[in-house]
Amino acid sequence: MSAPKRLFLSDEELGKKYDDHNRPNSIYGSSIMNFWRRLPRRRRIALAITVALLLFIFFRHVPTRTRDISDGHLWSHPQYDSYTDSEPLETDNTPDEDGVRYYRGLIEFESLLASLYSSRSWGDEDQDAVVFATGELKFLGDILPVACDMASRERNKVHLAIMGREEIPLADVQRANAFIEEDCPIVWHDARPDHASSSSPWRLELSVKAAMVHMYRVLNPRAIITRDAEHEESFFMDAVEFRAYQMRMTHIALPSSMSNFKWIADLDSSSLEAWNDVQTEILINAPPASSGSLRKLLKDLQHADYFGPAPGLTIELPVDADPTLLKYLKTFRWPPRTGSRHFTLRRRVSPSVMTSQEAAVRAVDSFYPKDSSRYHVLVVSPNTELAPSFFHFLKYSLLKYKYCAKENIPAHLVGISLEMPSSRPTDGKPLSVPKSITKSTSAEARKDELPTLLWQMPNSNAVLYFGDKWLEFQSFLSNRLAPSIQAKQKTPPKVITKAFPSWMDYMLEFMRARAYYLTYPEFATQGDLALATVHNELYQPPEEYDDPKQQQVESNFDEKDLAHSPSTITTLLDIYPGSLPDIRELSVLPYTGEIADVDDFMEKRDSFRRTFRKDIGGCTDGDDIPKIVPLKADDLFCQADITKEGLDAPI
Repeated sequence: MSAPKRLFLSDEELGKKYDDHNRPNSIYGSSIMNFWRRLPRRRRIALAITVALLLFIFFRHVPTRTRDISDGHLWSHPQYDSYTDSEPLETDNTPDEDGVRYYRGLIEFESLLASLYSSRSWGDEDQDAVVFATGELKFLGDILPVACDMASRERNKVHLAIMGREEIPLADVQRANAFIEEDCPIVWHDARPDHASSSSPWRLELSVKAAMVHMYRVLNPRAIITRDAEHEESFFMDAVEFRAYQMRMTHIALPSSMSNFKWIADLDSSSLEAWNDVQTEILINAPPASSGSLRKLLKDLQHADYFGPAPGLTIELPVDADPTLLKYLKTFRWPPRTGSRHFTLRRRVSPSVMTSQEAAVRAVDSFYPKDSSRYHVLVVSPNTELAPSFFHFLKYSLLKYKYCAKENIPAHLVGISLEMPSSRPTDGKPLSVPKSITKSTSAEARKDELPTLLWQMPNSNAVLYFGDKWLEFQSFLSNRLAPSIQAKQKTPPKVITKAFPSWMDYMLEFMRARAYYLTYPEFATQGDLALATVHNELYQPPEEYDDPKQQQVESNFDEKDLAHSPSTITTLLDIYPGSLPDIRELSVLPYTGEIADVDDFMEKRDSFRRTFRKDIGGCTDGDDIPKIVPLKADDLFCQADITKEGLDAPI
């Protein structure tokens, strides 16, 4: 801490603070030269040699020798700080409980700085660097395939840092792992300190901290990828977590073999940087007087692999919730494999049958993102079964399509569906995707990629909606159901069948007016691999349409057998090693299922928007179309006072 300013101002001998500036500039220089000339020749030579030697020692050891390069008041340690360069003790005087005497000299990296600076692309401020790191050489066989795959895709500059106490030469480590530079363009860094095998855990932890700061200053990596604390030693994980938090670097700690995370190689540095920021809330609307389907779904969710913090969970209960379900929820644990019950239950109070508008409002009101850029909602119907690997695919798709480099983010993508309908929601007829819709200009390059469909059709069985698009949809519904708007609008024809909840009709209007679309896993129609399936025997119609006087609504879903589905999507990526396609190369299937090129698609969007603003939005031909405001849909409506009426107004 710097001394207070008053410390020197209290001394009258110092005089005015400008006195020194009024003296001749040559006084100091002439005094030094006079002193130098008065010294004997031999003393001048000795002094010059001494100064040169001190400068050599200083610059020789600044880059590589350190006790701890962080702030002393944050990271100091009594045992380590009690020794200086003037006390070159090589062993600890106090052995540990096993009688081991540790080396505790100053930390020196023999080759880390050389490899870091040689790999630095000077002049390129944003290198998109990603670092794989380990403190255990035995994990290299697991890490290398994923790191090499990521490097070969050329989306990131991939580095591999070796830390820990094994002192096997780096060249021998590479030979033992059959490393071939031409096939695996990664950059190796030997970040092990000198005397690693005889170092104390505390010295090794300090060396990891120091190495991470060197990497941060030279490479500025966006993310560092390791195994989790159950596989790595504590000194390594403590140092990595501490430094990553301090430097605001994303630390991705994978809890199982990296072979289960092949998909991580397809993500760029921007996507990896958002790994820990993404939050998901699972939203389920329970059917009335039934419990079997929901209990089965909750068990599926408990058995899924979340490889980290589990998503939040909100369950919407009807007024006549099944007593068996209520009893089951009393002992239901969430997150999985914990004793916690951190989930939200909401139960409707009104005993009357909901109208379609009331049901839509209740469903959409069930989720509000705390941060629209990070929080997203996964809507799942109770009669849906999810594969244990569904969250792998969900996070993979979310990071790739929502958080990739900004120039590659599709503005019209509203979410990601986990289920591919076997029939069209508009009429219940079998869905037949035109082959030409899945072909792109680079069809040859896409032959190994996961078949993916862009479709202008909402989903309610198993689908994730982005937080910002969900907020925009809430704004749309607020305007859409405002009394001042409803008094002027024409009643539009119902497009979605009654086999789906009523909010799907409003979501389709919203998507058509904005030219939005969802991604659908088309590979589910081409084989036995699927992420979700809808069971017909568990199906119950939406509460707002369950009228005994009307014809019973039936489902028409193609069920998939998920009993033998793998716990990760590795099997899927073995079949399609090209991974998810570039969304910008895919065509969009309109909600009608008809083929349309981009120009025709946008022309239909503009035509529908004009008709919607006039027939539903309460606008006239003389009303100007305002600019689109992020997270708002006010430009689609006219003369709506949402602040006074809104969703709380009676419908």
